[in-house]
Amino acid sequence: MLDALLSRQPVPAAAASVTFSEPSDTPLVTDEHPPLLSVKQALPLTSADKKAAVDKMKEADRLISAGKISSSDRKCMNQRVSCMSYSLQAEMNHFHSNRIYDYNRVMQCYLEQQVTFYQQIADKLREALSRFTTL
Repeated sequence: MLDALLSRQPVPAAAASVTFSEPSDTPLVTDEHPPLLSVKQALPLTSADKKAAVDKMKEADRLISAGKISSSDRKCMNQRVSCMSYSLQAEMNHFHSNRIYDYNRVMQCYLEQQVTFYQQIADKLREALSRFTTL
């Protein structure tokens, strides 16, 4: 999957055309190239993918020294690796913030239920106390 991601060329901005017309069944945006990856295919990225990308960059350095690829190809690969790395970091940050939010919400619900439970116990104790006459 990573090799396919790194080997595809970016779609130039001029390749996409936007047409403003009356609503029809034809898509407004046409593109000569298929999309790189769908969202479902691209997520989730793992640290193994990142390691593979770093290894791919090391391999690209070796290929440049051997004269098999140009430095512009390496630059393109570096941009793709950076994009993937930033995506991985953003995904990790997103899941971390969701985990913190979920944990806080669970604790809040738990403590609310504990307060309700102990208030019921206190009410029952007050009721039992009221049944005793004072001497």
